Amino acid sequence: MLKYNIYNMILKKCILIILLIVQVILFYSVYTKLTCAKKPGNIIERYNNSCKLVNCEVNKNLPDNFNSIFMGPDGVIHVFKNCCTWQYTINSKGEYIKEKGYPKLISDVWPNIPSDINCTFYLFKDYPITYFIQFDKVYGIDYFTKKMYLNKIPISDVWPNIPNNVNGAFIYNKIIYFFKSNSVYRYFIENDTVSSYNKYFKNCPENINGCFINEYEIIDGSAPLYVFKDNKYYL
Repeated sequence: MLKYNIYNMILKKCILIILLIVQVILFYSVYTKLTCAKKPGNIIERYNNSCKLVNCEVNKNLPDNFNSIFMGPDGVIHVFKNCCTWQYTINSKGEYIKEKGYPKLISDVWPNIPSDINCTFYLFKDYPITYFIQFDKVYGIDYFTKKMYLNKIPISDVWPNIPNNVNGAFIYNKIIYFFKSNSVYRYFIENDTVSSYNKYFKNCPENINGCFINEYEIIDGSAPLYVFKDNKYYL
């Protein structure tokens, strides 16, 4: 009888420990989802305040460890990996929904654009141009008509003092932010000048896969910047 009571007490303690562990896991899961859903404040304000970037799991519909990503003016997300490209839309739940027929070859969607693109971003300057950077070369193509404006131009000829092999880029307030390794280069479009900062974004990972600002999430003057690294993104 004594052995039975001891066994019963041990069993109850084990059950309580298991329940406690389950509660901790559930709490962490809910907390992570709520944190990822937060809308960051004004972009420049967040940068100056060195806002901590939030580490969240990337939507599983995206390919692992892609080379580059950007959001077009129509809100479509474009992802590039090796010789292939994917297109996604984002639903009201923040889920990435892959468009039918993808992945496709990059050259089938973006004529004359090579494989292994390491940086892409969109800029409207006289016309809606999408920039593709492969190592030290720049390609520029009209987002809608696919007309080629730049074909294999050295990056130093397009943006002086910007290094080769940048990992990602986005545009805000007439400034192009280029990421490379652990540095960020700010290219001022109006006067063609550059300033660089080491660890300009605190807690941002090195050698990112890509980044973009989701202008469709702007609320009261705020918009989230998504920075992607491996299978995670940072806000």
